[in-house]
Parts: sequence; structure tokens; C-alpha cells
Amino acid sequence: MDFGKNIKTFREKYNLTQAELGKIAGVSNKAVSAWEANRSLPLMGAIERIAQHFNIKKSEIIEPLLNKKEIPFFDIPASAGNGSVVYDGIDFEYEEFKNIPNNADFAVLIRGNSMEPKYFNDDIVFVKKDVIVEQGQVGIFILNSESYLKTLIGNQLVSFNKEYKSIDITENDQFRIIGKVVGKA
Repeated sequence: MDFGKNIKTFREKYNLTQAELGKIAGVSNKAVSAWEANRSLPLMGAIERIAQHFNIKKSEIIEPLLNKKEIPFFDIPASAGNGSVVYDGIDFEYEEFKNIPNNADFAVLIRGNSMEPKYFNDDIVFVKKDVIVEQGQVGIFILNSESYLKTLIGNQLVSFNKEYKSIDITENDQFRIIGKVVGKA
């Protein structure tokens, strides 16, 4: 939930108009309208007055603003299935996520159901790049120009979903560990 929706939710919970909330916060109804539309942010004094009125902690109001940062996001998915083609030099965009693990270097979209019940189609995972992925840990791997979200066990990429066969890694394969999955959006 974004900040504007959070303010509006509190206001509507108590059946207040924007003008009434503005009076509580010590601002105009136009200021409240701007907050709810995410066009501006309130000063801390206004947040304190709102929190006091609703008998809540200030953090409950500003929480949507905390723990957000931008991180590179690759929307060309890694496969939780039979593989996705990857190319060197893939373009990415910076996206804003909440609660990104401190050790995450980037986020990637997941396609497929081979890692259910933990990872689902269209999930976004956070990855720490260039680290050793220990046996049994989940990572992002490239095998012969295709990317995978899998567990590394021995010389195999293994799915959680037992409907998928393990993928053998042979000495003739081009195999690279991209990084370890450290969280999920």
C-alpha cells in the first residue's frame, strides 16, 4: 500500500472528510488531497497529530515510505520450468520495492511452476550476485544460455515441484552461477 492509500484508508476508517482530517493535521483539505494523490508528503508535525488522533503509532502512517529502495529489476524472466533464453548485456530498469534484503543486488521475474510451493509464476525474487550457492540452496543459474531458478544439488538443477525432472549439468555444458536467492518481493 502506498502512502496516499494509507492516509485515505485511515481517513475513511473513521468516516472523515479531507477537510476534517486536514483540521486534525493542521492543514487544508487541499493538502490532504495532495497526500492521498501522492503529490506531496506531510510534515512530521502533521503525522504526529494524525497518529495521536487515530491513537496509532506514527510508523503505521509512514511505514509505506520506509524500507523502500530502488534496485535493478530484470523483467526478462528466469525460468522455474524448462529454461528461459538469456543474453549478455540484458537491459534492466530500476524498480522500487519494499523490504529489499540488504544483501540483494538485483531482482528478477520468475516464470513457471517448477519451484512451487515456494516460488510461483510471476513472483519476483531478490538475488545476491557473484556468491557461492551452497548445495541445496536456491539460486539463479545459466545453463547453455538459458536461465533457471532452481536448487543446486550435486551436478543437477533440481525443482521443488516433483513433476519436473532434474537437469543434469555435464562437463560439456556452459554453466554459470548468477547468484543466490535471498528473498522474495
